[in-house]
Amino acid sequence: MPVASRSASSKGAAVDPRHRDPEGKEMRISRLFRAVGRMLTGIVPLLLLAAPIGVHAQTSLKVMTFNVRLPLASDGANSWDNRREFAAQVIARAAPDVIGTQELHKVQGDDLVARLPQYAWFGIDRRGGHADEHMGVFYRRDRLKILDSGNFWLSDTPEVPGSISWGHPYPRMVTWAQFETIRGRRRFYLFNTHLPYRAEDGAARAKGAALLLARIDAIAGKSPVVLTGDFNTTPDTDVHALLTGELRDAWVTARRRVGPAETFHNFTGVADRRIDWILTRGFVARRATTLTDHRGPLQSSDHFPVVAELGWRRARERRVEEKPGGNAVNRPFAPAACIDSRLPVHGQHRECSGRSRLWGKSHNGLPWQTLPS
Repeated sequence: MPVASRSASSKGAAVDPRHRDPEGKEMRISRLFRAVGRMLTGIVPLLLLAAPIGVHAQTSLKVMTFNVRLPLASDGANSWDNRREFAAQVIARAAPDVIGTQELHKVQGDDLVARLPQYAWFGIDRRGGHADEHMGVFYRRDRLKILDSGNFWLSDTPEVPGSISWGHPYPRMVTWAQFETIRGRRRFYLFNTHLPYRAEDGAARAKGAALLLARIDAIAGKSPVVLTGDFNTTPDTDVHALLTGELRDAWVTARRRVGPAETFHNFTGVADRRIDWILTRGFVARRATTLTDHRGPLQSSDHFPVVAELGWRRARERRVEEKPGGNAVNRPFAPAACIDSRLPVHGQHRECSGRSRLWGKSHNGLPWQTLPS
């Protein structure tokens, strides 16, 4: 009887919830978390594969500045006919996304593109045609596309091709473009220039630098910017101080530097002045390299090319929606209808369509058709 009483009592008694199997509950929670983890492990790769290409955006930009030295028969062994194959090889090995060149003649641009078919180039010469020096801009067609481009002159009348105001002997100009990366659709502006060369042209260089900064502000607004050029002066001058008040010198700020700082060597292979610069805004310079490649006594130019590997700053990664007449920046020319005809660029053709549409005229007010191939 006592046993039966105990049995009946145990069957009818309520169990305190606090005394239920705590170890079993922990095991069930652990199994649940493991199951969720296995599920996420399978799903995440599928989501990445299905994601738009912007997820795999181009994470860096490689920029070159290169004074190619105009083609002069008087250069003898260093004439362009002797250098062009090697110059193309130097560019191919460096594989920049975009190149700002100086002293470029059309024949040189066409020679390089013929040997580097992944590139196209554009620009007009300093007198507004194609018979003189260009500030030619080269870009990788598989990595970048042009959204907008133009030219202006470093003078009191910047819209007038070939204009000179400050006592130097040759016209000085800027060729610029707004680019968008194919992968990730990141946008930036590139400006390319060549300042006066004589020692007595210091005031003209300073005026040109001031005008350049004003135009960068008017054209690019707060967008990321790259400025390439042969500035014909050294970093200890007021020109460098003025420009780096707004922009960063990639050679100075790069986390790693390779090669000599000096860039002009006059075909000797031993440079004595750093006059070729890459200046930026909205980028981080990861690496800067001065390319001293040579083939025996043969040099690619009388200047060493300089390459900067740039990373995008997070605050600058937003994309500005393109609108008729330009982006959010106020343009100094009135918008016009999109030109639907094929727009020639040296090495390829662009078409006016969709988000890559080009509006109106180039920044110097000249029609796009003034850039024939």
